[in-house]
Amino acid sequence: MKNLRVSLLSLKTWKDLQELVAADGTFEQKFTQTSEIIQRFPGRKFILVGDSGEKDPEVYRKVKTVFPNHVQEIRIRDVVNDREKNPARLQGMTVIPAAGIVADVSQFDPK
Repeated sequence: MKNLRVSLLSLKTWKDLQELVAADGTFEQKFTQTSEIIQRFPGRKFILVGDSGEKDPEVYRKVKTVFPNHVQEIRIRDVVNDREKNPARLQGMTVIPAAGIVADVSQFDPK
């Protein structure tokens, strides 16, 4: 849910990237975009899917508070092991463990 320009030669692209890594706008940007989608489809139920790496649990918890009849479920892929380190952060959400996922890199072997 992040908007970036595609030209790496553009100064505006680098400004977009700078804003992307700044944590300040992430919460409000995600909350605003998610809320706008829900408001555009008032008769639908939503499953919000994200990960624990940034602010998704907090954003989606707020979205569910504001739109309780529209959010059916929140699914969070736990990439920072919050289910053990900070379980309250993921309380009430379906947690998808990220540990143990191993990519098959053999397909990238240049031989």
